[in-house]
Amino acid sequence: MSKLSIEQYTKSKLRIFVNEIKSDLVSFIILNCVFLLLILILFGKFLAPFDANEIVTDQALLPPSWSILGNLTHFLGTDQFGRDLFSRLLTGFYYNLGAPLIITLLIVVLGTVVGIYSALKSHNYIKIHSALNIFYNTPSLLLAIVIALIFKPSFTMAMLAIFLAIFPYFTNQIYEYTKRLLQKNWVKLLRIEGASDYFMIKKVIFPNMIVVLFKEGSYIFTLAILDLSALGFIGLTGNSNFAEWGSMMRLAMPYLDTHPFLAILPGAFLVVSIIMVRLFGDLAAKKLQQLEETLWHF
Repeated sequence: MSKLSIEQYTKSKLRIFVNEIKSDLVSFIILNCVFLLLILILFGKFLAPFDANEIVTDQALLPPSWSILGNLTHFLGTDQFGRDLFSRLLTGFYYNLGAPLIITLLIVVLGTVVGIYSALKSHNYIKIHSALNIFYNTPSLLLAIVIALIFKPSFTMAMLAIFLAIFPYFTNQIYEYTKRLLQKNWVKLLRIEGASDYFMIKKVIFPNMIVVLFKEGSYIFTLAILDLSALGFIGLTGNSNFAEWGSMMRLAMPYLDTHPFLAILPGAFLVVSIIMVRLFGDLAAKKLQQLEETLWHF
């Protein structure tokens, strides 16, 4: 046994992690940016100054406020239907980040359960792996497109397609990590001493999996964001009136030469959001990995 109990180890790791984030300026800024994204996901549509779907034909294609023909009422201008672009971009956080966040949480929870169970019960993994292997070697976007085409295009079906496309990858990553962990000598010793599966999951596997969950979770989150936007861009999310950034860019294509801001702004929001999520995921994984090297294990 180590100098620290498992509970002390886990609490110490979390406490030091929070202190590390607070003490580093760059990390603190990234954390606050991610917190801002969460606020916009939850409240962006309520902060919008106009209804994102309100059509005002006599206000169509107004340029941003910094243009000579622009005005502050519609800060970022309007689209071809006179809908306020700023309001649609704010509402887009709900669809383009909120939906992928739900998908990610479901994948993390279910994928972790299936991956750990498969590693502990290797004889059952062949059956599970055979079912998932069909999807595992297929690019997630291509698989999502195929699944979305099978059903009637809708936002819900697009979410389901992305879930089914990414779930096998995450499950396999958890399985592989758990198998490597179970091969360590100190873990084998616990098994020999009669440690139950419940004890192994709660006290050994899960506490040592936090780094992997952060790293892989942020990766599949950005993957889900990209896939959803791509499905929206090719018209597989259903209703084009959704204030969804991919659909907004698709509808802006005919006006790219004369009103490029209609496509550039949704694209910029998408890119910045993805960068923030990836930076936070990599940062959290790096900080936690450093703590693994400074605190005692079993």
